[in-house]
Amino acid sequence: MHLIVSDLHMTDTAAASSVSEAELIEFVDRVNLLALAKGEKITLVFAGDILELLRSPKWQALWTQYKSAPWSGMGKGFGNFADGHAEGCAVEIAKSIQERYAGFSRKLKNLVESGKVKTTYVYGNHDYMVQLSPKLRQVLVGILALSHDPQKVFRLTYTDSEASLFATHGHSVDL
Repeated sequence: MHLIVSDLHMTDTAAASSVSEAELIEFVDRVNLLALAKGEKITLVFAGDILELLRSPKWQALWTQYKSAPWSGMGKGFGNFADGHAEGCAVEIAKSIQERYAGFSRKLKNLVESGKVKTTYVYGNHDYMVQLSPKLRQVLVGILALSHDPQKVFRLTYTDSEASLFATHGHSVDL
């Protein structure tokens, strides 16, 4: 069985439109109950925009101090991102998200370790920066209890031919 979740936009601040940790903990509890009821392992596919890396107030401070942000001052293919001010800020944002949702992450990790759930991830446009940074991927792997080598980029799509399933984040088909 597969469950596909996208657009959680987990933030580093308590913005009114962000998903709460309590909501995510309730979701994990429901996934656990579903796994018990079905008696089978669930593959939980996080299909992009799970972390909201673009709308953090931390970018303003970075811009003020260094005139640096993920959308400006980057070379072709974000060539100046790695090991720069923007990557450092993005990692700081991701770690703040990790701290803000620590209870959710812990519950999800316990569910994965129990063998009831497997998690996987494809990137979206608001968390695209994880493709540019092993440091960011390491944080995301921790938050979502992913079995993924942070030195490798994530895939744009998830497929399971046995289940006839294809999933991707919507930005990949924007015209």
